[in-house]
Amino acid sequence: MDDLTLIDTIAKEYKLNPLAKEPERLYGGFLHKNYLLVSNSSKWVVKLLNPEIMKRSIY
Repeated sequence: MDDLTLIDTIAKEYKLNPLAKEPERLYGGFLHKNYLLVSNSSKWVVKLLNPEIMKRSIY
């Protein structure tokens, strides 16, 4: 599943729609992806965790 499809699914699940504009990729993180979601009334940041990083052991 690509990122925009996943973000659309998240927006529908949490009733963030309708979005005022396309999700905007935010840069600055090295391990995960962040997107800015803007509706007519609010703004959210969605962090998509990198599955390879999440498989790492903490010990």
